[in-house]
Amino acid sequence: MKKKPRIILSVLLIIVLTLLAASCSANDEAPDSQREESVHYDRADESPDVQDGAYSGEAGDVHNTAGSISGDKIIYRQNLMMETDNLNRTVDKMEQDLDRYAGHIHRYQVISEQDELPRGDFTLRVPSESLKAFVDSMKNYGVFTQEVLESDDVSDTYYDLEANLRNQKIQERRLLELLEEAENLSDVLTLESELSRIRREIEGLQGTLNRLDDQVQYSTVYLSIREVETDALEGRDFTDQLGKNFRDSLEKFQGAVEYFLLWIAAYFPFVILAGIVLGLIGKFYPSVVKRFNRKSSSE
Repeated sequence: MKKKPRIILSVLLIIVLTLLAASCSANDEAPDSQREESVHYDRADESPDVQDGAYSGEAGDVHNTAGSISGDKIIYRQNLMMETDNLNRTVDKMEQDLDRYAGHIHRYQVISEQDELPRGDFTLRVPSESLKAFVDSMKNYGVFTQEVLESDDVSDTYYDLEANLRNQKIQERRLLELLEEAENLSDVLTLESELSRIRREIEGLQGTLNRLDDQVQYSTVYLSIREVETDALEGRDFTDQLGKNFRDSLEKFQGAVEYFLLWIAAYFPFVILAGIVLGLIGKFYPSVVKRFNRKSSSE
C-alpha cells in the first residue's frame, strides 16, 4: 500500500516530462527558413575591360557581370586609417595581399618630411568578393584607428540603363532596315543622321554600364597608413584589446540573457503546468501518505 503514492507521483512526473519532450521535438522540426537568415550575392568571374578614364577614383564596387547575371548591383567603398611601426614593411605586405586577392594600387602618395615619421595614402581596387578577407589581412600589419564601409545600391539605375540600351539597339536595327529600302537622297540623309544619333546614344549607355560593372565588381579601398613609434603602437594595442575584450564580454552576456528570455517565452506554458503539478503533489502527497499509512496500520 505504501507503494501507491510513489506510483502516482511517478505517473505525474512522466506526464510532465512527456509534454516537455513533445514541445522540444516540435520546436526542432521547425523549418530552417524560420531560424536562419542567409545573405548571398552573385558575383562575376571576370572583370570587364574599362576604357581609360572610365574610373573616377571615387567609388567602390561589387560582383556581377554586365547584364549576364541578374541581381543587386551594389558599389562598396572602404575607408581605412591605420598605424604601423614600419611603413615600408606594411606597404610590402599590402602589395603581397593585393597580388593574392587579384587587386591593384590605383593611386598612392607617400610623404616623408624632415623630423617626422612617414605616412602614405593609397587608393586600392580589390575584387568585392575578397574585400573582407583583404581588410582582415591588413589588420595583421598594424592597428586600425578608423574603419568605415559605405555602399550604394545602383540596381535601379543599372537596369534602367540596360533596358534603354536594348530599346536603342532595336531602333538601330529598324533604321538600318529603312536605310536599305530608301530610294531618294533626302530620305537617306535623314536616316543616316538619325542612325548616327542613335549610335552615339548606344555608345554612351554602354560606356556607363561598363563603368558601373567595374565599380560593382571591384571595391575601392581608401587606405591611409601612418608610421608611429613602437611604444605608442604597443600601448594602443593594449588599450584596443582591452576595449575589445570588454565589448565581447558584454555581447556574450547580452546573448545569454536573450537566450534565457527566449527559452522562458517558448516553454512558459509548460513551466506553469509543471509548477502547478508539482505544487499539487507537494500539497497532497503528505496527506495521501498519511492516509495510506493509517490504512496499512489498521489492517
